[in-house]
Order: sequence, then structure tokens, then C-alpha cells
Amino acid sequence: MSDRTDLADFMVSVKDILQQVVEWRDLLFREELREPIADAWRAMHSAFDDVRLGLVEGDEVVSEQALERIGLTGKQLDLKLIGFNGAWDKFKQWGTVKLLKRLLDWIDIILGSLASLIPGADAIEEFKDAAKQGIEEGE
Repeated sequence: MSDRTDLADFMVSVKDILQQVVEWRDLLFREELREPIADAWRAMHSAFDDVRLGLVEGDEVVSEQALERIGLTGKQLDLKLIGFNGAWDKFKQWGTVKLLKRLLDWIDIILGSLASLIPGADAIEEFKDAAKQGIEEGE
């Protein structure tokens, strides 16, 4: 697979993970954050579409050199995806809040870089950060 395909697949996983976080809001967040996070999530779908488009449109939106410069190609990307996939597997197996927060940290490593290049990724990153903060306050 290409690096762009791997990144697009990563973003599908991120969307699925964040969707689960929102669905688990009654368990993860204090009461006053539960509806606001669900409302904010409903507004996020266009951001995921923007990022997918930025990745699949190739050099017209984001050049290979730009992806390479921020460490999202080749062995640099492999390292980050291996870490992310390992954290995702552990979370799926054990499902603890501690492992969810670690998974969100791995997401941030790639998403933070994408946010510097692709419109929409910054909104996703901010949503993920707010969710993680809400989870930490809900513990």
C-alpha cells in the first residue's frame, strides 16, 4: 500500500475510535460534557471528508515532499502506524481508560502532523484533544 492509503486508513480508524468515545460519553465524561461532545461530533464529519480528500487528491493538495518533511512517509510513517496499531489492539483487548488515553496519544502523533498540512485535520485534532481532556476530568 501507499503511504497516502495508509494515512487514509488511519483516518478511518480515528473516525471509528472517536465515534466510540462519543457513544461511551455516559461512561467517560462528567454530565455537563455529554451533550456538548455529541453535538460537536455531529459537526465533525465534513472535517474527515476534507482530510480524506486532501490525502487522495495527491500532490494537488499535499505534496509528497510535504508529507516526507513532517515524517509521514516511509519508515517514519511505519513507526508511527505500528505504535498506533499496537495501542489500538491493546485497547480493543483490555478496554481500559488508561489504554484509551494512550491510544489517543498515538493518534495525536500522526494527526498533529496532518493538521499542519491539510485543512480539517486541525478541527479533528482539537476535538480529540477536548475529548481526551474530558476523559481525564471524568476519572
